[in-house]
Amino acid sequence: MDKVLAVVGAGVVGLAVARQAARRGLQVVVLERNGGIGQECSGRNSEVIHAGIYYPTNSLKAKMCVRGKAMLYEFCRDYRVPHQQCGKVIVATSASQIETLQRIRAKAITNGVHDVEFMSKSQIAQMEPDVQCEGGLFSPSTGIVDSHALMLALQGDAEDHGASIAFHCAVEKGTFNPSSNQFELFYRSSDSSDDTMDVLPCDYVINCAGLGAPFFENSFQYPSKASPRVASPTVFAKGNYFRLESTSHKPFRHLVYPVPEAGGLGVHATIDMSGNVRFGPDVEWVSSINYEVDPAKAELFSSRIATYWPNVLNHTLIPDYSGIRPKVVGPQEADSDFLLLDHTHHGVPGLVHCCGIESPGLTSSLAISDEVVSRLPTLTLRQLHNAWKLFEIITAIMPKATKTYERQTVASRAFVNASPVDRTEFQSLASLVRSLKDESCLHLKLETETQTEVEVLHAQMASTRKGLGKIAELVQDDLAALRADLTLEMQALQVDCIRRVDELTATVERLAFRFSRHIQDCQKMGDQVDHLTEQLSETNTHAQQFEADLAHKHEQMTLRLTAHDHIAVRVTELAKAHAVDMEAVEARMIRLVAAMKDHVQDAMTATEARWDVYETTKVRHDTIMHSIIHDMIQLRDQVGNVTVLYHHVEQVISQAQERTSSMETQVTAMESTTHQAIQAVEDGIEKHLEAVMETLELAMRLFHDRTMKSNQTG
Repeated sequence: MDKVLAVVGAGVVGLAVARQAARRGLQVVVLERNGGIGQECSGRNSEVIHAGIYYPTNSLKAKMCVRGKAMLYEFCRDYRVPHQQCGKVIVATSASQIETLQRIRAKAITNGVHDVEFMSKSQIAQMEPDVQCEGGLFSPSTGIVDSHALMLALQGDAEDHGASIAFHCAVEKGTFNPSSNQFELFYRSSDSSDDTMDVLPCDYVINCAGLGAPFFENSFQYPSKASPRVASPTVFAKGNYFRLESTSHKPFRHLVYPVPEAGGLGVHATIDMSGNVRFGPDVEWVSSINYEVDPAKAELFSSRIATYWPNVLNHTLIPDYSGIRPKVVGPQEADSDFLLLDHTHHGVPGLVHCCGIESPGLTSSLAISDEVVSRLPTLTLRQLHNAWKLFEIITAIMPKATKTYERQTVASRAFVNASPVDRTEFQSLASLVRSLKDESCLHLKLETETQTEVEVLHAQMASTRKGLGKIAELVQDDLAALRADLTLEMQALQVDCIRRVDELTATVERLAFRFSRHIQDCQKMGDQVDHLTEQLSETNTHAQQFEADLAHKHEQMTLRLTAHDHIAVRVTELAKAHAVDMEAVEARMIRLVAAMKDHVQDAMTATEARWDVYETTKVRHDTIMHSIIHDMIQLRDQVGNVTVLYHHVEQVISQAQERTSSMETQVTAMESTTHQAIQAVEDGIEKHLEAVMETLELAMRLFHDRTMKSNQTG
């Protein structure tokens, strides 16, 4: 009789498990509480085929994602499931996140994802012109898939191999009976009018209930206390999605992800098979399952998206859908790995709980199904019924009247307790038959001592015929048992061979995929070598051109230096002429100052003489005042001449500056010297003018004092 496997949950993992088990010869029944496939976690996600770069090294998430990605791409190609290997960019919106990207890339390489490349800001701009970032990672093996089409393909292939799906069947609890080695699942059907639960007996159970997986694991009645139990969640990690109101605007060609945040991968931008963009999910912890999206979250989404796509502020976001992550940890706890709990955890062979199958569960679904089905116990017929061998031999040689076990054998459905008998056991059986025959003959001889020899001979012949009939009956029974056992062994071997062929096929396919990847890598390396060769050739050409340009510039520099030498000679000549002019200016200034001193001295002498005359006559005083005023006017004219001379000097200096403006460091030094000389001349002139003014002020005070004294005397 075929073994029955019950799968709880018709999400993508449950359907993948059902398909894998049905292909290996098990009778599969899927129990789903909803009215269709994938109506919870599997139908409410980003539909992304992940590369496997985020997850801790050697974790089930990392292993299942990398392996499942290759299996999923192959399945989609074989079954024509809509998908696209569009690639993904993970962008750093600040310089401080570049180091985080480097750590992510190192983890990706450790996990076996070697195609992740670091991109500069300009390279990201070429790939996605509207994205604003400081740098990023590019994962070319990331893609998207139509999750509903994928689940339909898994359902169809599972049903083609004999699996069946029962909808509206909510499993409440399960039990295991060690004596019968069978499970019983208690479920409620929507067709039932009362509160009673139906029972499904089965040989294996795989729990793929998604959000309900921890609840079913806790409700399962183990023969002994199982430890550890998976805690049923009290809060749920909800993820909301928004989309652009305008479906005509398609800003991205790749998936765009920010640096991951606590609880999820951040509010990222994904595209569907039509190229439409949606944003999400965020992380919202809720106390109950609720799939409504709050439109007020659009503003928060826009602010987060604007960190890498500022143009979102020019568009309107509207609610799209939401989903609940099947996490087994709370808000303040670290992320958990996939939990595949088999008999090594709870002690019950044939029972596997799949809990916490969140992202990348969609990508890992085929790899998880392969892993889970391989954990089901595989027992040979001899291991199951070794204890019945002695009982089979004893009942086979007992008389018909006292036989307590009647074999019921059907060609295609042999009784489960049939067991083959090896050569040693058959020899023991023959020895027992001979001993029975000898005892029967001896008993006949003792009873017929008074009979004639002919009667004894007839009795021996009858006894021999009876013994031969007994042996023929035993041989016929043993042959039937052997035939039935061989049939079961052949069926078991066929199932095992199919499983091994599937495993070998999967191994060969993985090796072929890796070989194709290596070929692609070699081709890429060849292309890179050709590109580097071209770049080297271009570099040599540029180097030759640079050498020619350098020689030409050297010639031009030599000519410029020669011209600079001529200019330097001219500057020297101008400097000498300027020095001569400055000496002439200085001599003229000296003469002017000396003349001013003489004039002041003469004025003082005249003033004294006039003062003496003033004492005698008022008219002389007026004459002297007019003379002083006249002298002051002349002094002012002389100062004006000095100013004109100073302006002339400035013009000469300006002309010299214009002539030497194109000179380099020598001209700059000469200008500095000229300015210093001019400053010295200006300082000298100012000092002489100050001295003259002080002398005039002193003379005026003396004149005023003497005038006052003369007035007082008069």
